[in-house]
Amino acid sequence: MGNTTEQSSRFRRELIAYFAENKNMLNPNVTLQNDDQFIIFKQDAQANFYDIVAPLSYIINGGDAFVEAVLQADLTVDIDLGGLSKDDFYPAGTPLETLWRDMLTMVSISNFTFASWKSIVEVGSQVIPNKFTWDTTGDVGTVTVSDSDGNSQSATLPNEITVLWTYTKNDVTQVSWYLNTSIINYTLMFTTKWIYASYYGKTETPPPTIDPNDQTRLIQEVTSGITVSPLTSNTEYGWIAVPATNPIYTKWIVNEFNKGAIVDYVTIVELIRYDGIIQIDGIDYHFYIYNYPSELLEPITLY
Repeated sequence: MGNTTEQSSRFRRELIAYFAENKNMLNPNVTLQNDDQFIIFKQDAQANFYDIVAPLSYIINGGDAFVEAVLQADLTVDIDLGGLSKDDFYPAGTPLETLWRDMLTMVSISNFTFASWKSIVEVGSQVIPNKFTWDTTGDVGTVTVSDSDGNSQSATLPNEITVLWTYTKNDVTQVSWYLNTSIINYTLMFTTKWIYASYYGKTETPPPTIDPNDQTRLIQEVTSGITVSPLTSNTEYGWIAVPATNPIYTKWIVNEFNKGAIVDYVTIVELIRYDGIIQIDGIDYHFYIYNYPSELLEPITLY
């Protein structure tokens, strides 16, 4: 048949009329709507199938569309469609509703994570996932969780898995976790990065004594710039220490009326100077400090 709107509408009317005349094929609580749609199985002479039609809205809402309707021959799926995957097998005797529901199910998997997950942690921090969780729609098959360190474990529950994996990283690195399924071609991933903290503070007598256990830490990536709030008085020097794996910053800004260049020598004209490399806990840092005491009660950005 063609695919014009009139032909489709006529076909739908004919199907509704057909069911109206053959109500014994349907459960008595089936109500057909004029705008109903249908799942259609074409005739297969070798398997001795006949055309089978079912009201789509009824299947979505649930219930047995046909009374004791079952497959009359084995069925092997040859395309991916909804919750059906190529090579899925349905033996003769399988209720047709099972096949319809699988076909109409939009199989998906999402929200893969664990409760304590953070995208960034400080070098030396311990990460213990304990239990991974995810959301699924439909039958996704066997789910396997693995990581970039080589651990792998399959789930025994539909939406969670308990593991005994612990991660402690003492250098800049990252770990990624993956979720794969056996039925649908899905791979989900998320990552935690271990980074060195940045530090900032204030002092009345430069250079400051930096104790990494006492100073304010900033646990975030600062590759393109860093924004902090030293909150200095007019007798204090603000300072900032950034891991030396980052580029050297050349500018600073508080607002459009208070900004300038970062210099590498002492000049009273500029607020911020770059003082070279220092070590904090044995790690190299770029060190920036005010050229002179200055009150600053707003965030300042180095970039």
